[in-house]
Amino acid sequence: MPVLSTSAPIYRIDKFVIPDGARSEFLARVEQTHALLRQQAGFVRDLVVEKDAGPAEFNFVTVVEWSGPADMEVAGSAVAALHKSLGFDRTAFIAGQMLSSPRRLFLASILPVRRVLA
Repeated sequence: MPVLSTSAPIYRIDKFVIPDGARSEFLARVEQTHALLRQQAGFVRDLVVEKDAGPAEFNFVTVVEWSGPADMEVAGSAVAALHKSLGFDRTAFIAGQMLSSPRRLFLASILPVRRVLA
């Protein structure tokens, strides 16, 4: 596994299986959390994707791009403080309402662009 650079962008990607009955609460929590993330130093952009057709293991994926790992760590502490102040227990919510894969972190890389000519 590569060593995380302190200056390279980093992406946190979370995948979720959300039952229909938990969708509204899940999306409300995601919006609340991402509103806080958007205010944090080093936040670049975010994306929430919902599968609308076809087979897939997960039906929601969230992606947050950070300018570096240190900013992402500070933001994680801010989210923990927000959840604590709201009395929200993420672990209990996940256990009671949905399944989530472990978070995944990705470093940005520059890939050569290849053109395919027909």
